[in-house]
Parts: sequence; structure tokens; C-alpha cells
Amino acid sequence: MVHAVIVIRRFVLRFDSHFRLARTAGPLLAATGCCFCLATLTGCARVETSRDYGNVAERVSEATGAPAEVWPDDDTVLERQVSALMEGGLTSDNAVRLALLNHPRLRAAYYRVGIARADVVQSRLFSNPMLAMSLRFPDSGGLANLMLDVTQNISDLWQLPIRARGAEHAMQQTLLDVARELSATALEAKATYYRAAASDRLAELAAENLAVAQRLLDTAQARLEAGAGSAVEVYLARSEVYDAELALKQAQLTAFLSRRDLAVLLGLTDRPAELRLAEALPTGAVTIPGVEAFEEVAMKSRLDLLAAEQAVQAAREAVDLERVRVVPMVQAGMSLEREARRRGATSDATGFGTGGAGGAVERWRMKDKGEGQASVIGPSIGATLPLFDQNQAGIARSEFMLRQTELTAESLRRQVVQDVRGAYESVDVAYFNAGLYRDQVLPLRETNLELSLEGYRAGKIGFLSVVEAQRALLMARGRHIEALQAAATAITELERVTGKPLKEVTKGESGE
Repeated sequence: MVHAVIVIRRFVLRFDSHFRLARTAGPLLAATGCCFCLATLTGCARVETSRDYGNVAERVSEATGAPAEVWPDDDTVLERQVSALMEGGLTSDNAVRLALLNHPRLRAAYYRVGIARADVVQSRLFSNPMLAMSLRFPDSGGLANLMLDVTQNISDLWQLPIRARGAEHAMQQTLLDVARELSATALEAKATYYRAAASDRLAELAAENLAVAQRLLDTAQARLEAGAGSAVEVYLARSEVYDAELALKQAQLTAFLSRRDLAVLLGLTDRPAELRLAEALPTGAVTIPGVEAFEEVAMKSRLDLLAAEQAVQAAREAVDLERVRVVPMVQAGMSLEREARRRGATSDATGFGTGGAGGAVERWRMKDKGEGQASVIGPSIGATLPLFDQNQAGIARSEFMLRQTELTAESLRRQVVQDVRGAYESVDVAYFNAGLYRDQVLPLRETNLELSLEGYRAGKIGFLSVVEAQRALLMARGRHIEALQAAATAITELERVTGKPLKEVTKGESGE
């Protein structure tokens, strides 16, 4: 009977101990529950990039004039779009679209935007709370000393907004940098298209030059057979034919390499010779507004300049963040401590005992009300004391970086003006040269060669004069093609340094 009473008392005392611990630990559990609820809510943060990718495509469209589109996730759809762009032959505009859609390096650049967006999401998250627990066991047995602490770094409350703004500016800078990279590569593909078209035309011209040299050789042989010429003239004419054949081979190689470069920029694995270029070099003159219009547009539209401005904003936020990090960490939370208890120290009885056969006696004792509580709970707070390190170096470093970024942006602004002026003059000179070759030089060289051939057949002028007239014509033809290519690529370069297609600048100047 005595042993049964002892067992019942032990059970009651343990239940009462656990009940009081749960009651005193209530606030701590509530605080822990709030932390877990907050973690659950912030854990739902997701990195969405579709809108950012669309913004990149729109920026690229504004800079190149190509339709704003992002590559599809389905490779089958991508293959159909590529085939549609190449159907019927490739144009310069389709080359721009194809480079943006199909080049693996440009597609990979989009993921830099995704990485930056992930940084923005991370910058808006609170740091995780800290849970600390310790157990100390008394040597005499009984309940262990228990300590629980749940703390949260509350400095996030004033650091997080600054950190989020800085990450957003960095995100916008990355977006503009990626858009600039895509635009530059797309316009490079357009310029390469014109080089390939010029190389094809030069190869055709080399074949025509070979025919001209062969005609001169035939004329020299006819004069030799008629007794009016000499073998030296035939040898000279034959050497011109050989030179023309060598020039044709070199022109064909150049055309192949230009097509190869175009295929690389378009992300194609087709044979370069299989690319069909459906657009010839532009031959007409263009009317463009004054250079001031391009300078004004460039200061507002150049993506690298806009990215530099975002970098300045991000650097300013970094300075503000370093200044509030003088006290880098302030932690607040709840703390619970339960005192260690010897075995049998929880009974509400002053004592109970009995003597058995062996004289064994078991007793319990409980603290009086004046001896204190068995468990304590309350708030806690801690902070890093800025005694030795007040983040002076971090603040100074961020200020130096801000000044560096501001000067870099200013340097870029000045460079933009000179880039526009240089490209503008290149357009003017290239179109002047192309027009002069077309209207004056080529007609003059062709007439000179025809007159020289007629005079040579009639025996009025020497063979060397004919050779010189032929060389001058062949050179003028090649220079005309080069001038046309220079004019086309100069327009592309002017669009690149301006950050807008030519038609958009012209439209803005005309007020349409």
C-alpha cells in the first residue's frame, strides 16, 4: 500500500512540474510560433523573371528597331521561327531578329537578369531567427537546468529598405547592360550581313574582272596573229589574266569567311555557302538630320549611359547602407530559464515516510513560497557595441566607390558625344564617296577603257596604256563596292552609338 502511494505521488508531482513549465514557457512558445509564421510567409518568395525578360526585349527593340520578342522555351517553336526568318533568303532586318532569337550567347545573357532578380528577392528577406538551448544536469540527479533563447536581428528593420533599393538599382543596371550587349551584337550581325553582301559582290566583280582580262588577252592574241602586235603584249595580257584568277580566288575566300562570321553571329550551324542573302547593298543616298539631333537622342537612349546612371544610384544606396551598419547587429527575443531541481523537490507535502522491513524511509520536500520561482521568462536584447570598429573603413570605401562611379558615368557621357560626332562624319564621308564613285569615277574609268581598247585595236596607242586603263577600272569597281559597304555599316554604327534606329531619330526630328 505504501509503495502504491509513493508511485501516485511521483506521477502527480511530475505532471504538475510539466504543467507549470508549459505555463511559464507560453510566451516563449508564442514568440517561436510567430517566427515560424513569418518564416512561412517569407518562404513563399519566388523569383519571377518573365517581366524582366520582356523589359530587356523592349529595350533591345527600341535600340535596334527589331520586334520585341523573347526566345520560346520550346525548341521546336524556336526551330520553326528560325526557318521562317530564313525562308526566301535572309535580309539585314531578319539577320538582326535571328541573332537575337537564336544566338546561344545572347540567350545565356538573359540569365544574368535572372541572377540579378534573385539578388533583389534575397535583399528583401529578413535574416533567420536564432534558437539556442542548453541543458545542465545536476550531479545529484533530478530535473536539469534548462535555458532557451529565441532572438531575431532587428537591425534588418532599418537596413532592409536600403538594401532592397540598392539591389533594385543593381538589377536595373544589369538589365540595361544585357540589353546593350544584345543590341550591340544584333547591330554587329547587321554590319556583318553588309560585309558578307559586299564580299559576295566583290567576288562577282572579280569574276567580271577576269572576263575583262581575258578579253584583253584575246585582243592581244588577235593582233599578234594579224602581225600588228607582239608576243610581249600577249605575255603581259596573260599575266593580267593570272592576276585576275588569283584575285577571284581570294575574293571567294573572303566571301566564304564573311558568311562564316555571319553564321556565327546568327547562331547557325548551316554551311556558310548555303546562306542566301536576299538583300543587296543599299545604293541610294540617305537624308539625316543634323548631328545635334543624334547627340540629344544618344544622351537619353544610350543603354550603357542609362546603366551607368543606375550604377551611381546603387553606389549611393551602398553608402547609406554602410552608414547604418555602424551598429551592424541588434538582436531582440525571449529567454527562458528553468532552475535545476534535486530529486523529490517538487512535492506539495512537507514529508512522508514509513519504516519497512529494512527500515527504509522516503521523503519529499517543497520549496516555500519565499524561495523563488522554479522557472523565469522574459525579453532579451543584445547589440554589437561599436567601440573599436565603427565601420569607418566600410563607409570610406563605399564613398570612394561612389565617386569612382560618378566619374565613370561622366566620362561615358563625354565619350558618347564624341562617338556620335565621329559616326556622323563617317556616314557623311562614306555616302559622299559612294556617290562620287557611282556618278563620276566609274563612268570615267569605263569610258577610258573602251577608248583605250579601240585605240589599241587601231594601233594608235600602246598596250601598256590599255593595261593601265583596265587596272584603273577594276580598282574603281572594287572601291565603289567598298564605299557602299562603308556607307551601310556607317549607318549601323551611327545607330549603335545613338541607341536608336535612324528612322526613329528622323521621325523625332520631323515631329511625326
